[in-house]
Amino acid sequence: MPKELKKKAEEVSADLGFSSIQKTIRVLLTKLSKKEFNLKVVEAEEITYLSPAKKIFAILRS
Repeated sequence: MPKELKKKAEEVSADLGFSSIQKTIRVLLTKLSKKEFNLKVVEAEEITYLSPAKKIFAILRS
């Protein structure tokens, strides 16, 4: 597996609340084996990561 692909998968898994890629795959395989897995492909919104100060300011503005 290319290192960049693994790194991005780790980041996304963490963003989704999983502790590791292995845990993400384990959950997906469990759902798939029980026919509880639905797949929908959609265009993701662009995510902008803000510094803590900018996050607070953005919350206060809204």
